[in-house]
Amino acid sequence: MSANWTHLIRFVAEEDGQAHLGQIDHATWPDVGISFEKGEKIQAKLIQGCVFDGVVTERLLTVKELLAPLTMDQVPIIRCMGLNYRDHAKEANMPIPDVPVLFIKPRTALNGPYPAKVNVPKIAQDGTSDYEAELSFVISKTGRDIPREKALDYVLGYTASNDISARAQQFNNSQWCFSKGLDGSCPIGPVLVSPSALGDPHSLGITATLNGEIVQSSNTREMIFDVASIVSFLSQGTTLERGTIIMTGTGPGIGAMRSPPLSLKDGDDVRVYVDGIGTLINRVWILNARPTSPVTHVESSLQRRGRRYRDRCQSKATDQQTRSNESASPTDQTGAERSIVVDVSQSERRQSFASSSSRRKSDAQDQNASHKASKLNIHDLSFILHPSHEVTTPDEEPPTAMSVESTDVDSHRLFQSACQGLELSRQSVEKMVRIYFDNMVAINLFHEPTFTQTLHSITSESHLVALLAAICAYSVRFVPFEADLELQQELSWGHTDQKTPTTFLNLSSQQIDKALNECIDDPPPLCVLQALIVTTHCQLTQGVRGRAWRALGTCVRLAYELNLHLLDSRYAVEQYDHNTHRWCEDEERRRAWWAIWEMDVFASTIRRTPTAISWSQMEVLLPAPDSNWYQETPIGSCFLEQEPGQRWRALQESGNVSPKAWFIVINSLMKDAQVISCPRGVPSVTRPGQNWQQPPKGEGRQSISYQAENSEESRQKLETLANSVYCLVRVLPENLRYRQQHLSFSPRLPGQVESSRQLHCSIYNIYVMTQLARLMIHRYDVFGSQSKPTQPPAMSASCKLGFTSFQEQENPALREYFESADNVLSIVNRSCEDHIRHINPFLPSTIWLAAAVQMVRKQFGGPSTYNSLIKARFDVLYLTYKQCVSFWGIQTAMQQNLETIEAQLEDFNGKPGRSFPGTTTQPAWSGVSNSAQRWIPPSLDISGGHKLNCNPPSSQNATHQVQTHEIQKPLPTGDMDSLNNKGAQNSDALPKTPPESDHGEQITRNTMQGTDMTPKAMGITQSMDPLNTTFCADTDGPMASMPMLDFMLMPPQAGTEMHEMGDSNMMDVWKDMELPSDIRDLLSGFSTY
Repeated sequence: MSANWTHLIRFVAEEDGQAHLGQIDHATWPDVGISFEKGEKIQAKLIQGCVFDGVVTERLLTVKELLAPLTMDQVPIIRCMGLNYRDHAKEANMPIPDVPVLFIKPRTALNGPYPAKVNVPKIAQDGTSDYEAELSFVISKTGRDIPREKALDYVLGYTASNDISARAQQFNNSQWCFSKGLDGSCPIGPVLVSPSALGDPHSLGITATLNGEIVQSSNTREMIFDVASIVSFLSQGTTLERGTIIMTGTGPGIGAMRSPPLSLKDGDDVRVYVDGIGTLINRVWILNARPTSPVTHVESSLQRRGRRYRDRCQSKATDQQTRSNESASPTDQTGAERSIVVDVSQSERRQSFASSSSRRKSDAQDQNASHKASKLNIHDLSFILHPSHEVTTPDEEPPTAMSVESTDVDSHRLFQSACQGLELSRQSVEKMVRIYFDNMVAINLFHEPTFTQTLHSITSESHLVALLAAICAYSVRFVPFEADLELQQELSWGHTDQKTPTTFLNLSSQQIDKALNECIDDPPPLCVLQALIVTTHCQLTQGVRGRAWRALGTCVRLAYELNLHLLDSRYAVEQYDHNTHRWCEDEERRRAWWAIWEMDVFASTIRRTPTAISWSQMEVLLPAPDSNWYQETPIGSCFLEQEPGQRWRALQESGNVSPKAWFIVINSLMKDAQVISCPRGVPSVTRPGQNWQQPPKGEGRQSISYQAENSEESRQKLETLANSVYCLVRVLPENLRYRQQHLSFSPRLPGQVESSRQLHCSIYNIYVMTQLARLMIHRYDVFGSQSKPTQPPAMSASCKLGFTSFQEQENPALREYFESADNVLSIVNRSCEDHIRHINPFLPSTIWLAAAVQMVRKQFGGPSTYNSLIKARFDVLYLTYKQCVSFWGIQTAMQQNLETIEAQLEDFNGKPGRSFPGTTTQPAWSGVSNSAQRWIPPSLDISGGHKLNCNPPSSQNATHQVQTHEIQKPLPTGDMDSLNNKGAQNSDALPKTPPESDHGEQITRNTMQGTDMTPKAMGITQSMDPLNTTFCADTDGPMASMPMLDFMLMPPQAGTEMHEMGDSNMMDVWKDMELPSDIRDLLSGFSTY
């Protein structure tokens, strides 16, 4: 009989005092080790049989004591992998092994979880006893010469383990079996998880915690040899017996490699956490503990923290059993001892932690002093031998440039001077600051309760002017002109020298440059970086082009210069209870880092480039809620995990409900999807009169910077992202969920810390970003990858009248794609009229994309009522985007491109071109400047008392003429000769089919004129299957010059996946359509933010 358990424990039951096997409800007790250590009453369903064939019953028993999942007589041997993690090999400065590094432990090394203790025998009491957090698995059946493809069938389950090692003995002997095989040196448990319940064992976070501090943090994806490879290798010519435990190796951070080195001391609390399994807890016990050698013993801040925790929790700690025999079996220990350390949450045992991090100066100084008192260690030597241009040591932070002014400068005089530099009164500047805090909902950089003191603490005029000018550049858009005539007069509205956002942006940029020059080679103070962030944010809102793009690069470099990317890399478990001020200061730095990260994601998505920030080297906690920050109440948070599927889980487990933290997570998933679905940008922009040239056959260009991924691998990654998005939406805090409610964006009331405006903005931003993530995920199957097809497709049916409604041919990915665009419309419809003023100003590009999707959807044909519905959806989204352009001063290139797409599509469909409501914009490539619109206040009157009309006369645009038309339902192929059907307009009637011999240029010319292109005329056979399309050509002739829109509107055909339609080989069919590159990209599957 095969086992049917999923989460097995071995335990002593309270009911009878006997050892049993039990099945744990993982949903109720996701971490059995922590729950038992806390004293929770844990119940398990009794398992009848042994661990290899046990069957779960309905009888419940209460856990009195946890034991190792397997007994010693069930384990023939413990086989171990050494140097099996890439990051550990890098830490040890050793090459990646070509074959597994192996050693063994005897079964007498087996030990269990808390309350079992780790014994340090006398031979290892030299200050070198060490920990190694590892994932282990158990062999389910005996086998020999097991092929890799069947290896996972031999895995019974996975568990957490700790490879306790005596380092001195290890280095004294070439064989590790003795130093790692001491009695009780292999604690495992407390849960054995089946492969079906755990899932992929190669994407699990794994951490080791010593006295409350995370000392190891890695992921099983760092394994050099995976589980299947290990089983296959170890079984070559060797019988792997049932019950064999295989330890898979450890990651970086072992005590011997740390600076200063760590070792296990009497009473230490050591924990191993593995995702999906839980925490293995053990206390260290040394009989007749004696001081270690003064040469090897250097007390670290970590061990001092462990001692403080023990003192703090002395009242909670109990020890009901004393041990007098050092050699006693570890599995015989039944003491009900409580933990000596403050409990840490599950996220803390991963790479993140639930308690907010700290940089308590006293501990840092103590650690530095003890470090200097010790002998030179290998890490310090490695740091010194690096060709750094800084004169810092490993424990010192780079100095920050101080102001060139005197520190005792009169702050009031300096503030007054800064106001003069802005050409505003002090009262007006204070109003602008208040307007900023009332309306800046995209990024929150400043601690509002103490911001006035912050301004007065700045001792450089250039720094102060730069910051205030940046704030004014944002807030000037929100000035209530009619209600504040005094401020309107100071801003010179209605005059040639009026102060616009550009005025303040230019002033801020000048002062930032001056401030950076004053710093010379020292890092600038945080206020200068904050000024640059606000300025860059405003510039990126208008357009991701030269000046804004370069300013973003400066932001990233300054953040690295200030070491913001390593802000939370030290003292990961210390409490902020006694230093909340320090937590607030660090939180302000975190806000700066994540604002730059967000801008980097936005800009790189728009330009389809890699991010400037390396996500693999970020050790910064996600931001805390504003209310906690303003009230100086530290709260737990987590890091942004490398594995997409772990990000939402880490944030949920940390307890952080910050809207910005959740937005960052969904934003990161969107970027990951964009990198997969459209990984490269456009190589160049087509100039007027220049057509795209395809390389001759056989001379295809090989991209240096981009290699197309395997399609199946890409789909698997996108499916993972889609599932992560789904999970994130399901675990969102209740107050951040969009449930079709009306969003009023009401302003903040007096005394409120957070306004309805901020909350509704957060709901809006997260929801729209979620839809953008879905658009990025599903566009791969809608438009496809850029992998090369085996042969170019050929057109096989009528491009316009020979296929049914596009809606009827939707595949699942296409439905999801359209649904996401519809969801954007839904939240726009349920938001107040002026909501575009109070959303993240980066999101109008998403609204643009949703409008573009609706427009293309409409042009693909369908019933007239269906097309009318789609057109109405498009109109709402497009008008909303136009509002964004007008208010935020966004460059008009995308607006012009959207209009051009519709004109081309309608011309192709034989419909008279029409202009968009209220616009006469020329195509983007026709010489119209792409510079940002001049921002004019809504009530500004010009000469003659007339309000400024931003729209030129309609006569300036001959391309877009307002004409009413009705999109006709496409006719079936059999009705092609019946063009006098009801509703068919003469202007839409198609010419007769050309002779079959007319191909090539004749096809191209007739297609542009609306010529019928039946399968007979095209000489093409077809097989219709809308969910699995392929192209079957009898001739290559027609495709040589087929226009782009004909190709885009072809019906799907059986056999070839849709992504092949976007291949670069098909670019030759576009050369007859004079479209700019960004429009070509949209229709071929490239999308924008």
